[in-house]
Amino acid sequence: MYLDLAGNSFSGHVPSSLQNLAKLKYLLLKGNKFSNLTLSWIGKLAKLNLLDLTKTNLREQIPISFTNLTLLSQTLAHNQLTGPIPIWLMNLTQLTDLYLSHNNLSGTIELETFFKLRNLAFLRLSHNQLSLIPENTSNATLPELQVLELASCNLKKIPNFVLHHSKLQFLDLSHNKIRGSIPPMARNQSKEALWSNIEFVDLSSNELQGSLPIPPPSTIVYSISNNHLTGEIPHSFCALSSLYALDLSNNNLSGKLPPCLGNSSNSLTILTLQNNFHGSIPGICTNQSKLIGSIDLSNNHLQGPLPRSLASCRKLEFLHVGDNLIDDTFPSWLSTLPQLKVLVLRGNEFYGAIREFTDDCSFSKLLIIDLSQNNFSGPLPLKYIKCWDAMKVVDAPTLTYLQLNSSFQLNRYKMLRRFGFSVILTNKGIKVEYKKIQKLLAAIDLSSNNFEGDVPELIGSLVGLRFLNLSNPHGFDPIIVRKPEKPGKFGPFSKQALWGNSSNTWCAQFSQLL
Repeated sequence: MYLDLAGNSFSGHVPSSLQNLAKLKYLLLKGNKFSNLTLSWIGKLAKLNLLDLTKTNLREQIPISFTNLTLLSQTLAHNQLTGPIPIWLMNLTQLTDLYLSHNNLSGTIELETFFKLRNLAFLRLSHNQLSLIPENTSNATLPELQVLELASCNLKKIPNFVLHHSKLQFLDLSHNKIRGSIPPMARNQSKEALWSNIEFVDLSSNELQGSLPIPPPSTIVYSISNNHLTGEIPHSFCALSSLYALDLSNNNLSGKLPPCLGNSSNSLTILTLQNNFHGSIPGICTNQSKLIGSIDLSNNHLQGPLPRSLASCRKLEFLHVGDNLIDDTFPSWLSTLPQLKVLVLRGNEFYGAIREFTDDCSFSKLLIIDLSQNNFSGPLPLKYIKCWDAMKVVDAPTLTYLQLNSSFQLNRYKMLRRFGFSVILTNKGIKVEYKKIQKLLAAIDLSSNNFEGDVPELIGSLVGLRFLNLSNPHGFDPIIVRKPEKPGKFGPFSKQALWGNSSNTWCAQFSQLL
């Protein structure tokens, strides 16, 4: 018997009369809005194999009534469960899936405790208030394990049983306190490969040191950002032909970027590399890798022009090359990219007037453009401003964010992962980091350049703008604002949203338009 009520908007209490469904094997209630959900009755469902209560407002401790069940899969994630993980849970020896992430579970627990669950394929405990102690016995393991999520579990080392696990496909040990170096992942002549069948590796936000580990060729997602890794990117990274997302940001990596890095995989979609790299930016989208949607090369020491091959990245939504040493004119040729939403060129050596690349309307989906701290000159680009249609949207029915969504098939399950964009905007000299970008966060920063002339009234048509910075602290010719014919065009603007240097004529006059 199968009962699936998932993904509705049911509220109130779950009727205890469900306990009368003695033959029930599958019960899915996920994604509802129950109030004070209690499960004391669930122990009566002795034949229950699968239980999914994700996002059901469950607020108690893990009910002891579960001991009466023959569960194979137990999913209680994204609730408000409290207390420790009970030891009696390890008596459910037939469990294949245990998903307790995103709760308020607390306490210290040894990972060896889970070794009684010999059939366990999915173990997901991330983002609670747990402290996990790695096992002491190097030979003990979970032989069927395929997915291990232990993010934010106060781990101080990689568990021994994880190393050289032949069936492991998905590993998330991010946001822990893991120190030291990682053994080589790729297979060599003397050692067996580490995680030889791995597809997803997230070791970000730890305290890892040493050189950059090379993941196995099977890797699809590799994130090792926010650590203390040093050295260069090995050229063997170019052999990762299945790579979808690569995030090496916020380490101490240096050297030049391998010329093949942006073209090694025909599925590469996310490339994030903020470090201390120098030299030129290699060609991207020159071969098969034309699915790339996000490129972040900011905060390096990259030089030379932007590679014209970027114009072939037809899926590109996010391009951030800020705070480098790039010497080029404005890349008008990027206007051919139909999906581009965020363009950040801040803090480089771009120069010259901004010229239109085509007679057609361009950059119509652009939400954020930051050209600040360069050497651009001439008038503001009227034709581009006229076409910035995404900045004219004031409202949306729901709060959504700019992100790329991807699903990964792991045997019986399809796992969804969201890859968001982040950006830093400067407000009155204060840098504010947006770790997630709302789809209504429209922003223009053209400050600290050599632009001349009037601020066009067309800017008044961008009624969705939340940020506008036209300040010029270097004392170049001031930009004069003319009062628009129709007051109130600036929609959601507040006086705090418009900023600049008080010595510029436009600042005082701009406030009169509000």
